[in-house]
Amino acid sequence: ENGKIISAIAGGRDQIENIENGFTLGENASVVITASANAGYEVKNWTVNDEIVEKDEKPVTDLVYTYKSDGTKSGANIRVHFQQIPYDVSWSGTGGTVKVEEYEGSSAMIRGGSDVTFKVTPDGGQMIDYWTVNGVKVEGENTGTFTWTVPNGAKADPSVSAYKIQAICKEAPFEVT
Repeated sequence: ENGKIISAIAGGRDQIENIENGFTLGENASVVITASANAGYEVKNWTVNDEIVEKDEKPVTDLVYTYKSDGTKSGANIRVHFQQIPYDVSWSGTGGTVKVEEYEGSSAMIRGGSDVTFKVTPDGGQMIDYWTVNGVKVEGENTGTFTWTVPNGAKADPSVSAYKIQAICKEAPFEVT
């Protein structure tokens, strides 16, 4: 669970106990629904009857949503959907150049839970030795490609808001033939 609805105020009463089974709104009445996101998550969108709620042609991503009944007595299935927050991810190489196919440059805001593949091109006379994440060597990762899933840094202790991926290259052995 990445978050939940914590209140549903209709007619001056909190209807949270009735949220699972539903409750009736009067014609043109409204309910103010408040959600709470877990650490590292934010509201992706709200849906009413599986349709994304929009404002100014963009999904509503506020923690509070007000639904107004249309008077049809047809009911409304209102849900809040969560997604992980984005983190500042940067990449570089010592003795080589690191690139990520999906992104330009050497950094990007990348949402937690996303898989990212880093590729290093070692400088002349160099070869990949290992990869690091925030300065910590990643065991078993010593090839030119490193696929990593952006963790939920808000759940780390202490929390993490940025990640630095580095390819560490070393001098390649040379052969005399």
